[in-house]
Amino acid sequence: MTIHQWDIVVLALPYGLSQDPRPCVVLEPPAPDGTLCVMPLSSHLALSQEWRDFVFDPTHPDFRATGLRRPSFANGSQIHRTRGSVLKKIGQLEGTLLRSFREWIG
Repeated sequence: MTIHQWDIVVLALPYGLSQDPRPCVVLEPPAPDGTLCVMPLSSHLALSQEWRDFVFDPTHPDFRATGLRRPSFANGSQIHRTRGSVLKKIGQLEGTLLRSFREWIG
């Protein structure tokens, strides 16, 4: 499986108290040694903070390409470098949703 920047992949990545595999946005092209720089996603919107997080809204025209099944958010305070194995690729950011995410992340 080839992974690219802005793909959404599922990784076994701890997040808070959860050890469940979770979707993550790949923030940089994968390093030659396979290390990925990712930002975890959560569908537990009650935990999101408007000042910190980016929300993926299913009403957005480009949401479908993400492969996410429900509204989710990227936690702006959590960036991980991991060599953990990607369980699967579910989608990617594209179009105006990608543009908005890139503006938000800086």
